[in-house]
Amino acid sequence: MRGIKKLTLNRLGYGTSIAIKAGIFILAILLIFKLDFVHITAIGSSTFAAFCFGTQKTATARHMIWSYVVSILIGIACAYSYMLFGMEKFLLIKHIIGAFCVIFSIFFMVLFGIDHPPAVGAALGFLAGAWDWFTPIALIASIILLVLYRWVINRFANYLTRLRNK
Repeated sequence: MRGIKKLTLNRLGYGTSIAIKAGIFILAILLIFKLDFVHITAIGSSTFAAFCFGTQKTATARHMIWSYVVSILIGIACAYSYMLFGMEKFLLIKHIIGAFCVIFSIFFMVLFGIDHPPAVGAALGFLAGAWDWFTPIALIASIILLVLYRWVINRFANYLTRLRNK
């Protein structure tokens, strides 16, 4: 029973530290950039993946940044195809284009070997929410800041671990 309590407390402490790190990052992004909440949820999901699955390849800087670039391009193309044909009145068409947006995002991420699932939400966000030309820049900047933030936090944690082990 004692081992279970210790394991639970360790997981609780680890989970709390991840939640605090992620919360600080999302708060900073909300204060710096004016993004639609669809895009904020994609960034939030990427933050979760970055801190909880940091050792897996989908959470590497290359996968995170390039998957957002691909998803942004596909999201903009799908949003423009929807607006170009003047189909704003037809909700079914919007859902169909949204499905193709997700399909193309996943296809190209897997094709290029840069799979990062939360980036699909960013692609869909261009079709679902309001956006301007600052939105893609803010998304890419947010992901780069997330990668840098995780790198700094991990370096600081490694430094504290080395100090404690001396």
